[in-house]
Amino acid sequence: MRLIQTGIEAETPIYETHVSMNKEQTPRSVPARSLIARISSAAIALAVVLVVLPLGSTLFAGRFWACDLATHFRVQYVVALIPVILVCLLAKRWKTALAFLALLGFASMPMIKYYMPDQRQPPAVEAVRFVTFNVKRSNDEFSRAVTFLREEKPDVVALFEIDERWKSALAEISESYPYVQWELREDNFGLCLFSRIPWSEIEVFRTETIRSRPSIFAQFEINGRPVQYLAIHPATPLTPESARSRNEQLSALTKRFDLSTARILTGDFNLTPWSPVFHDVLAAAEVRDAACGFGIDPTWYQLPTPVGGIKIDHFLVSDDVFVLDHRVGPYLGSDHRPVVADLLISSE
Repeated sequence: MRLIQTGIEAETPIYETHVSMNKEQTPRSVPARSLIARISSAAIALAVVLVVLPLGSTLFAGRFWACDLATHFRVQYVVALIPVILVCLLAKRWKTALAFLALLGFASMPMIKYYMPDQRQPPAVEAVRFVTFNVKRSNDEFSRAVTFLREEKPDVVALFEIDERWKSALAEISESYPYVQWELREDNFGLCLFSRIPWSEIEVFRTETIRSRPSIFAQFEINGRPVQYLAIHPATPLTPESARSRNEQLSALTKRFDLSTARILTGDFNLTPWSPVFHDVLAAAEVRDAACGFGIDPTWYQLPTPVGGIKIDHFLVSDDVFVLDHRVGPYLGSDHRPVVADLLISSE
């Protein structure tokens, strides 16, 4: 009896310890799993409201103005989806994570070409440097823009939102260019063009569309070859009417080109590459985005990360124009950043 009792007494603490450990573990693990579940549920709900619905609406961007506005934040949708997918994986919501992963693929697909460099051999000619910059009419930091242009030494410069104040501030720069065209206005749609290259034709014109803004058309001869150049700044699409004005003006502007010559279309488009309107412009003018192969850098607003802005200032070029370099410049006091493009135009 003593042996049996002793055996029982020896085993009892072990049993009690085992039960005690289970009791201690359960309260700790359940709240942890519950917290992850709550976080993942909140992340999914936010993603549906802020990403899934706006991204889904872009499928109707060709028909509805508000849906077209939603297209401009594609980079932000991609960035927002990544942590949501990670949280779903942590919560072991495999099907939800897979669904968001498929959505991520759909959202990021149009961006791939911006990270694929041109594999063609560049022509053996000297590069021509072009700059486009919306200075912002109310911007008083004139010296920043002047210093930038002096340092970059572009051959052709298009500037937007130019008024009398900016003309005076740019006097030093404009005097260094033999070819200058001004179109001054007291609203946000004045513009000017400076060039070291002679132009054979220059015209400030408006399309026959509603609320059309002025554009500058020029024709150059570069390496013995005619090059058509168009600087534009259509309406900001903050209302259905202004969006229609922008779209109609862009459509009309593309008809200005002779498609048998080299073409450069530049300016503040008030339009990102993710809008179907942008693709309509590319198709109509038979041009491509010069930024392809050089990444996606925002030009508005001025925050220096892809998440902090959108790309609405562009250089579009025909296939016979080789892009040696394309980059977004520094903050110069404007809500836009300047864009610099080094282009090669061969005589062939």
